Amino acid sequence: MTAHAVIVHWIAGRVRLRIDEKRGDAGYFSDISERFARFGNVYKTKANPVTGSLALEFSGDLDDLLRRAEQDGLLSVAADAGAEHSSGAAAVYRGLDGGPINLVSGRDINRDFMMGALLLLVGVGQMFRGKWFPPAFSVLWYARQAFNLADRRR
Repeated sequence: MTAHAVIVHWIAGRVRLRIDEKRGDAGYFSDISERFARFGNVYKTKANPVTGSLALEFSGDLDDLLRRAEQDGLLSVAADAGAEHSSGAAAVYRGLDGGPINLVSGRDINRDFMMGALLLLVGVGQMFRGKWFPPAFSVLWYARQAFNLADRRR
């Protein structure tokens, strides 16, 4: 029997599913995390059996990912009427096609790398101004995340 999941929250490249009927079942969440991790387009899985939730970071289309999960018998998914969809700065940053920006000159710029470089400069600037906590470390953390994302998309 396939478990029924509900989409709780999603942005481009990330979705959180809630599987109420399997709440507390650590073995199930360990197994489903491993099976999702085998998908070529899933970068990271994070399961929490206590809350019955599963977070996935992926590339590509959410509908394709969920369709494949249903075909493989992992779970069936329904959108919750109260599910949140972010279309803010994070969604714009992670969204679009993830490809490079084409300049007028015809060269390409990798958005993720450029965002990481900009945040790195801001973080170092904050450190020189003596603002170590939290501005500098927060910005440096975001820069690291942007560099990791740029590296994964190469």
